[in-house]
Amino acid sequence: MSDTGLKFPTATGDDHNQWSNPANAYANNGSAASESTVNQKQDWYNFSFGVPAGATIDGIEVKVEARDIYCDPNGADVELSWNGGASYTSSGKGFDGNCESWSVETLGGATDTWGRSWSDSDFSDANFRIRLSMTGYTGDGIDVDYIQVKVHYTPAPVQTKYSGLVTDTLNDAVAENKLTEEIDDSSIVPTVDHINVHGSDLDIYMSDALSGAEETTLDGVVAAHDGVADTYTSAGYAESDGESSTSSGSWQTKLSTDVDCDGITEYMMSWYGEIQSSNNTTNVKVRILLDDTTVVAETFSNPGENAYGSISGFKKISPSSGTCNIKVQYCSDGGMTVKLRKARVDVRVF
Repeated sequence: MSDTGLKFPTATGDDHNQWSNPANAYANNGSAASESTVNQKQDWYNFSFGVPAGATIDGIEVKVEARDIYCDPNGADVELSWNGGASYTSSGKGFDGNCESWSVETLGGATDTWGRSWSDSDFSDANFRIRLSMTGYTGDGIDVDYIQVKVHYTPAPVQTKYSGLVTDTLNDAVAENKLTEEIDDSSIVPTVDHINVHGSDLDIYMSDALSGAEETTLDGVVAAHDGVADTYTSAGYAESDGESSTSSGSWQTKLSTDVDCDGITEYMMSWYGEIQSSNNTTNVKVRILLDDTTVVAETFSNPGENAYGSISGFKKISPSSGTCNIKVQYCSDGGMTVKLRKARVDVRVF
């Protein structure tokens, strides 16, 4: 849960303007806004909360420093408006001032919504109001040194979206992969390194300031469809259809291609392949190199005994200007035979 911190108002008297010196409640300075007639009302607004869009409102906390001038007791009812003073809550909240000395009264709290559901827009300067109505005895009085309001909220999940194109060579369709990664803290924005696609599932390799590197799998989120217009300009494409095999733990080059990268700094690189191992305990290791520097390296566990499984993914790359080389390599992780076929690399202007 997050909060706005305690905020002072900076304006008063929009709809209700019956107290004396109401602007004195803008700050904790010992100067009082005051009233001595029961049911006289005053509003305050312009708190500049800055509640983020889409936040869930968990509670509203109000602090009022006040004193009862004549110890009768005298105090005030306190209600909140979400629509510029057209309507107010009916929470029944209020306080009696401390006899002839200042005391801080706290109303509401982190999980108290004052009897209604709120949205983030309710806390704009145009909409939010707090209203005090004097209670007690006419002719006596209540002093208010300051008013503060704090909004407690849960931020909307961060939606960091990444999209790219992955060519599905089995059915000659284009799979348009769109990822929305959600986290609960708006101050933490994940960095996606690369994404692998297995059938309709995505493995997302990312890192953030809180948890470091991690892998997230989203099941069934990739949809393949025909006839998608390709809006990305191709910078280079290569394929190697034939079946290659090895039992070595040393890297074997399946595909190598040069791409002209003159004048463009960012590209989307997508890849595809079909892998197989000779038993269900041997893994297949695959990596992609850009100018002999590894940009993606993955170990695929038990891809299928004597049955091919597809792998694909995409990653944004920023190669140096000029001609760059891309390689797809594979090897055995377990000493048994592994195979790779139908390898594809596609590089497009991002």
